[in-house]
Amino acid sequence: ADCESCKRMIETPTAFYEKGGWSEMPEITIDNPRIRLLSETPLQYNVELEMTRGAYEYFTEENGNGHVEPETLTMGFAVTRRESWEIDAIQASKPETSSSARGNE
Repeated sequence: ADCESCKRMIETPTAFYEKGGWSEMPEITIDNPRIRLLSETPLQYNVELEMTRGAYEYFTEENGNGHVEPETLTMGFAVTRRESWEIDAIQASKPETSSSARGNE
């Protein structure tokens, strides 16, 4: 499954570093995992968890030093066991608007 949030998590820092920027590595914590069986054949689960990225500092040549506040997202995954575990769907949302993984973001 394609995940737009995942792509942004890779593409944004890549472009940032290519322009000469740097940042601290924020702490990431995972809390409140919830697993629900969706199907036994094939074996399929819905997994939800809260992911928190801590605050961090950064630097850009254009704007100097900056600060990013912490952020918490609810991540939802639909996973299926075929020949191996496969992620069928991913969704990321703010906790107050979260719902089960329904499809690609």
